[in-house]
Amino acid sequence: LLRTCYWTVHREEIANKVLATLTVLYPPEGQFRWVSGNLDLDRHMAEGLWRICRNVDGLRNVDLEGWEGILGLVEWCAMRGGTIPTRQGTRGGLSEDDPALQAFRSLHLMLHAAELKDVVPFKVVGGVRALIAGGERGNCPKLSIAGLDLLLVLHTRLEPLIAHAAAEEKTNAETENAYGKGSTEVFVNCWLPVLKGMATAAELSRYAVSSFFDEKMSYI
Repeated sequence: LLRTCYWTVHREEIANKVLATLTVLYPPEGQFRWVSGNLDLDRHMAEGLWRICRNVDGLRNVDLEGWEGILGLVEWCAMRGGTIPTRQGTRGGLSEDDPALQAFRSLHLMLHAAELKDVVPFKVVGGVRALIAGGERGNCPKLSIAGLDLLLVLHTRLEPLIAHAAAEEKTNAETENAYGKGSTEVFVNCWLPVLKGMATAAELSRYAVSSFFDEKMSYI
C-alpha cells in the first residue's frame, strides 16, 4: 500500500483516493495509544511516509481526503519512536530510521516547502503535538524542541490567515482557505490548538523544553 501511494502521489487523477487508504494502517482518530508494538513494521511505515512526503510537487495537488490519510500516518509514526537510554549522565540519539525522526523530517519538509505553504491543512498541528509528546516519552528532548519550532512556524502563518478572514467578513462573504476553516473559526480551530501544544509542552516536560518555550514566547 505504501509503495502504491508514493508511486501515485504525483498522479492527480487518482492520488487522493489512493492516499486516503492510508487510514487502514493505523487506528482511528481518538484511539491512538502509547503501546509497545512491532518497531520494525513502524519503521517500514515511517519510511513509506517519508517517500510520500518528499514528493513536494505531487503533494501540491492533494485535497483534504488525501491529507487525511497522510496526516494520520504522520501522527501515528510520531508516537511510535524508540526510547533513548541514558547511561552515566549521557544520552544517545535516535536511529536514522526511527519512526518519530522520520515523522519529524516529513513535517519539517511539509511546513518549510514554499510550494506547500498554503496547501497543508491546519490539522497538521495534531502530528506536531504528537511529535512533542513522543520526544518526551522517548527520552529525546531534541525532538520535542524541534516540534515546538514547527508550532512556531504554524503560529507565524496565522497572521495573514486572520487578516484574510477579517477582510472576508467585511464583505459578508464566507471563506474557505487551505486550512479548511471559515473566518469565524480561525481562532478556535487554528490558533488555540497551537497554543495548547506549546502550553502542554511547557507544563509537562521533564527536560529543558519549558525553558525553550518561555524564551520563544517572548516573540509571540
